Amino acid sequence: MAFASVLHAQTAAQPPTAGTSSSTNQSTAASQGAPNSQAPAAEIPAPPEQTKHVRDRDKDRAAKLYLDSSKLFVNRQFEEAMQGFEKAAALDPSNRDYPLAAGVARGHE
Repeated sequence: MAFASVLHAQTAAQPPTAGTSSSTNQSTAASQGAPNSQAPAAEIPAPPEQTKHVRDRDKDRAAKLYLDSSKLFVNRQFEEAMQGFEKAAALDPSNRDYPLAAGVARGHE
């Protein structure tokens, strides 16, 4: 009988292993302010310029400007490359690569 009470005392003092859950752990986590992984994330609306539909021909023109500007960048013509990247970003605001490329070119001036 003494062995059973010692075994019970040891298992009660041990924390639960991964993959197991107990009501005491859940209530402890809730009382400690642990984040609730079940809560839906709040959606942040996109800026107005990104919700606007971009015409296909504008996307095509922006892609061509981006490629041409990339060649200018490789040839160390940073000012011209930056201007091309900025024009591409104005034509297709949904593509985040264009303003990033403009910033990289601006940093090389």
